[in-house]
Amino acid sequence: MTDIPIPKPPRLALHAIFTILCLVMAPLAIAEMAGIPLLHMISFIGAILIFQPFAASVGLVLGIVPWAIFAIMVSVGIGAVIGILALCDVFARRSHRLNRMIQKVHERTQQSTGFQKYGMLMFIPFIWVPGLGLYGCTLIAWLFEWRRSYHIAVLVSSWIVAVAIVLTASLGIAIAIS
Repeated sequence: MTDIPIPKPPRLALHAIFTILCLVMAPLAIAEMAGIPLLHMISFIGAILIFQPFAASVGLVLGIVPWAIFAIMVSVGIGAVIGILALCDVFARRSHRLNRMIQKVHERTQQSTGFQKYGMLMFIPFIWVPGLGLYGCTLIAWLFEWRRSYHIAVLVSSWIVAVAIVLTASLGIAIAIS
């Protein structure tokens, strides 16, 4: 297995800026447009990072309009994926333990016909698991060394579908209750 290249500082800086933009700046801009109080926005971002797609329900409880919930959750999801990938790249060569783990995962994927046949698509159902889903799938995709554009597209698409389904279900429940 080849060594995983550490991104050059300008690229790493670009990833950091993009992550901050998606995790903080874009949600705050959306909150400003939607008239969401700052404390509600901070609470909602925290809920997204903890509960992942199920945070859409928290957004409704906080009184955030559905379009803003959707836009903020997509932005935070993209920022989380890019940020996790950047962190993995930074620590890749600095840790011998991580390099051994990468080697073991690489050897196992060579033996698994499921991963060879379906690849990243095998992780789509796991995007729903709070605390593991988005973060775990991103980390595993990085460990398997899949093409970034491919696994970022699959993860973000899965995230968008999960958010849309949870938001729709939460709206339906809220309408049924009221």
